[in-house]
Amino acid sequence: MRIEQIHLDKTAPLPLAEQLAGELLRRIVSGELRAGEKLPTERELAERLQIARGTVKRAYARLSGLGAIVVRQGSGSYVQENGALLEETQKQEAAELLIATIARLRDMGMSDKEIWSLMRLKLRPLESGRKIAVMVLSNNYGILSELEAQLGYLTGSTGVNYTLSFTTLASISASRDPVELLLGYDLIVATSVDYPAVLDLTPMYRHKLIEVTLAPRTRTLMELGDLPRDRVVSIIYRTNIFLNLVRETLTALGFDESRILTYQEADYSPALHGAHGEAAIIGFNEAPMYVSPAYKTKNERFVASGGRLIRFEYRIDRGSLGHIEDRISALLT
Repeated sequence: MRIEQIHLDKTAPLPLAEQLAGELLRRIVSGELRAGEKLPTERELAERLQIARGTVKRAYARLSGLGAIVVRQGSGSYVQENGALLEETQKQEAAELLIATIARLRDMGMSDKEIWSLMRLKLRPLESGRKIAVMVLSNNYGILSELEAQLGYLTGSTGVNYTLSFTTLASISASRDPVELLLGYDLIVATSVDYPAVLDLTPMYRHKLIEVTLAPRTRTLMELGDLPRDRVVSIIYRTNIFLNLVRETLTALGFDESRILTYQEADYSPALHGAHGEAAIIGFNEAPMYVSPAYKTKNERFVASGGRLIRFEYRIDRGSLGHIEDRISALLT
């Protein structure tokens, strides 16, 4: 250890023993003083720093109390081995890191309940060692893709013992034994769009089934909010659940229900496209107006005349995400 680099201020109000302990502690934490390295004797260090031996003794006692060094009778003082923690220092550092992290999560808009639920979810698998298998079902590939992206955080870190599987309800229905196929899963997740069909297929798994609610994405809300309120908007829908979700969103944004037209997907015709002076036509990701070549010319003409095609994109709402986390955590207790 290079003693000449230790500088103590004899005129400072902080006692020399505390100054010396602080200097040595910084070197230990930074790694300049390596684990297992022997420190100078009290007499040697006192002579080289031109301070009282009692000052060094008190500094070494302070470091020993922190767990930074170990005093071996008849051998000397050594920097603590790697296996031992500088508990007081590390706990303070950990507390500051946790406070900063919580503040950042609050800035992101997370509630304290959501933060605690997420922390509990990430810690418990490491403690229990249990593996949780979750199946996510939908008859809509767009929904499956969105759910896979949104639920990825559950398995996005090392040491987390979750498996997430995503498949269509049609694939499960076509299997030889849907009940047996889903037997090995701890939880089954379905959006409100698909929940009735999943429950009808496997009513014996009601206790495993989680129904999650959908909510519009922020960018969808912004697109809808930009639409004029004095013109007609049309909704292309496949299920009444989706229709109600879009209609409730438009109503909440101040649209008059009398100006909202609706078309069932099977009944929607290109001949009607834009025929009622719509400001926008709203559909889900797989609506035929987006994917069918037969609509290409109509779409281009409609947009050129000032109309808008809006994909109503949705996500699992925060309350449902919290419910999934709580159900997983309950299995780990």
